Amino acid sequence: MDEGELAIVLANALENAIHANLALPRDQREIRCKMVGTPGVMLELSNPCAGNIAFDSGGLPVSRQEGHGLGVQSISAFCRKNGAVCQFDLTDGWFRLRLVL
Repeated sequence: MDEGELAIVLANALENAIHANLALPRDQREIRCKMVGTPGVMLELSNPCAGNIAFDSGGLPVSRQEGHGLGVQSISAFCRKNGAVCQFDLTDGWFRLRLVL
């Protein structure tokens, strides 16, 4: 896989988490990142989420704002190209992205 493309995926995921945090009071802002390197690469990025998120039939979060959602589409395209799996969910007020390569 192309390291530059993986870096873009990570940047998109972090940017989404940062924007979600900006909608919260300062004392509730948090981003958690877990990464495992063996036997394969697994990344989990999570952040508290103030609102409700809609997901499409493929499990991707759907943005209701014009010009938003491109990062998620980029992550999904990277996964398809590289045979990776990505999963998005919202549980107990926490939004999570899991990526397994």
